[in-house]
Amino acid sequence: PVEKPVFVEDLAPEEMQGLISAGVPMGLENLGNTCYMNSSLQIINNAPELVDAVSSLQVGRTQFDMQQNLVVATRDLFKSMKTATEPIAPHGFLA
Repeated sequence: PVEKPVFVEDLAPEEMQGLISAGVPMGLENLGNTCYMNSSLQIINNAPELVDAVSSLQVGRTQFDMQQNLVVATRDLFKSMKTATEPIAPHGFLA
C-alpha cells in the first residue's frame, strides 16, 4: 500500500472523536477466538431489515429457551453497537 494502515487503537483521542462524530460504528473486541463470529455479527448488523426485526422484539432471557436467549443477546449487542464510543467486548453474546 501507498499509505501505512492506521488502526483504531493507534488513533489519538481527537481522531477517535472525529470518527464517532462522523457516525463510524465501533467494532467488536476479539476475545481470543471470536474474530469470525465478530465479523459475521458486524455484517448482519448492516442489514437494516434484520436489525429492525430483532430490535423490535419485546422479550427477555429465559432459563430454558436458548433460541430466545440468542435473539435477545443479538438485540442487545446491536443496540450497544449503535451507541458505542469504543470497541465492544461481546461477553453477553457468548454467555
